[in-house]
Amino acid sequence: MKRKNSFHTHGSSSVFVFAFLISLVIGLNSCTTKESKDRELTNIEQIIDHIRLKNAELNAKEWKFSDDKISYLIHEIDVQRADFTDEQIRRANKLIGKYNAIKIKNGLNEVKNSVKDLGEQFEGAMQEFSDSFK
Repeated sequence: MKRKNSFHTHGSSSVFVFAFLISLVIGLNSCTTKESKDRELTNIEQIIDHIRLKNAELNAKEWKFSDDKISYLIHEIDVQRADFTDEQIRRANKLIGKYNAIKIKNGLNEVKNSVKDLGEQFEGAMQEFSDSFK
């Protein structure tokens, strides 16, 4: 039984994520006010929610792009901390934590699928050895 590649993507969802993430880059680069930082945190939250729902459909390039955006957010907080309110920093940290949990969960699902595949392969090998000695 062939298992579905977990990084298989469907056109419309990947286009949405890609376009949304590009707008995020442009938006974060132009952030100068606390209100604009709130809007960008809301955009990141929407991206993370989309990724949470569609993570099995995302391809490696989309994951890399998402990783880069979260890394950029972390960098922004480190470099421009004074431009963020305490509440915005707490919100950003929660979003970063949520994203990391999604990544870990996705990785665990990959490991689970790999172990299942290995078990099925071992079962096939044992059957072949068993048939050889009959």
